[in-house]
Amino acid sequence: MSDQNVEVVERSIDAVNRRELDAYAEPIAPEFELFPAMTGFAGVSFRGCEGLRRYFEELGETWDELLICEFRGDEISRVRSYLDRDEAFKAVGLAE
Repeated sequence: MSDQNVEVVERSIDAVNRRELDAYAEPIAPEFELFPAMTGFAGVSFRGCEGLRRYFEELGETWDELLICEFRGDEISRVRSYLDRDEAFKAVGLAE
């Protein structure tokens, strides 16, 4: 991951932690997809800015998950969430 992409992810995480969805949505690509790991969302994906907003509305106050971001250029194109740290690390090639 490039330094620029790391900065984008850090800003995005900060925006989510502040619950500022407009700031979180700023760097996402038009074809953005979110694949949450939460049980209530099994098999569901959320697309685009509107899908992102709907996800966080439905998520409520449950925020205990790890997010893995994929990029196209300098835009976030896809996010997958994981409830298990080892699974998240395996997904990005960092498994032990």
